Amino acid sequence: MNGNAMIQPKDEGIALNLENLNRYLVQANKVHGKLQIEADSEIITFDTFGYYFDGDDVLELHSDNLNNGRRITELTVTEIMGIIQRAGAYLADQVGVDGEFIYGYFACFDKKN
Repeated sequence: MNGNAMIQPKDEGIALNLENLNRYLVQANKVHGKLQIEADSEIITFDTFGYYFDGDDVLELHSDNLNNGRRITELTVTEIMGIIQRAGAYLADQVGVDGEFIYGYFACFDKKN
C-alpha cells in the first residue's frame, strides 16, 4: 500500500488513491478493468501481522497504530541511539557529490524526489 502510494493524506484525513491502486492492479495482473469505489461502497478493513527477514533472522513487526511496521524490540537507550545514528547516516548518504539532497524515492513511479 505504501510502496505504491495507494493511501495518501487529504484535508479530511486519508484517502485511497484510485489511480495508483488501479495502476498496481493492472501491473500485477490482478484485475482486467478499473476498480470503481463510490462514496457508499462497502469497504472491509482488517488487521494484519507482519514479519521482516533481515537475511539471518525473522523479526516480528508491531501491528498497532503508533508502532505499525516497527520491529518488536525493547527501546533501550542503546537501541534508540543506534536508530538515531543509522538514520543520520542514511540522511547524510542522500547528499550527492554535487550537494543535491534526495528527499525520497518513489519506487512505484521509478522516480526520486
